[in-house]
Amino acid sequence: MRRIFCVVLGLLILSVIFQNCSAAPEDMTGSSSAVASTSTATSLYLSSLDTSIAPNTSTQLIAAGGALPYTFSIASGGGSISALSGFYTASNISSGTLVTLMVTDALGAVALTTVTVSTITTTISGTATATTTSSYNSIYRKLMNGGSHIFTTDYSEATNGDGSYEGLVFYTLVSAVSPVGLYRCYNYATGDNFLSNSSGCEGQSYINTLGYLESAPTVAAPSPIYRCYSTWYNVMHYQTKNSAECTNAGLQIEGILGYGA
Repeated sequence: MRRIFCVVLGLLILSVIFQNCSAAPEDMTGSSSAVASTSTATSLYLSSLDTSIAPNTSTQLIAAGGALPYTFSIASGGGSISALSGFYTASNISSGTLVTLMVTDALGAVALTTVTVSTITTTISGTATATTTSSYNSIYRKLMNGGSHIFTTDYSEATNGDGSYEGLVFYTLVSAVSPVGLYRCYNYATGDNFLSNSSGCEGQSYINTLGYLESAPTVAAPSPIYRCYSTWYNVMHYQTKNSAECTNAGLQIEGILGYGA
């Protein structure tokens, strides 16, 4: 009988010890501690590649944080926007308009940014600045894998697919006082993408029209657009409004295609 009592007592003692060991540890204040499962939401942000653009030109919105997918929209001010890509165009908006743009994430969080639609201020040959309300086409540049550059008014083409996007490099005009056409061309034999004043593309393949340049500097179009080329491998053309880009890279300046912004 005594042996049975000792066995039962031992089992009770072991049970108490096991329960104490399996209980949550106490902190210095005597309260039980536990590991809490937490999740920190990332704040949603919205910005624009350009804080100010001319009427009828475009810019790209950039969203970060929050939860995918994003939906872009216009809160106020007008224009048009791609709900999926955030590509905004200030179409039919007068100068001086402040446009508020918005992104909404998958959880309903909202972020805002603003873009000012304004006339372009230009300087011609060091004279006093002047403003213009002319309508422009944004020209984007992209370096292709073969070493040639494409120039396009299509932001989606410039930023997607093969190659490296290099940015908005100049503006052409929708209409000009003394117009010079600017045409996008392609030489299939050499892989050269180039711009020309000839709609016949100098005997090569016509791709599309990028707008107009002025034949001489104006308030709306003060910047010369240079055409340069290299002969290192096949003849490759390069277009820019900064002649130093050509000379610093060892390219030959072939001439001026016209004047843009």
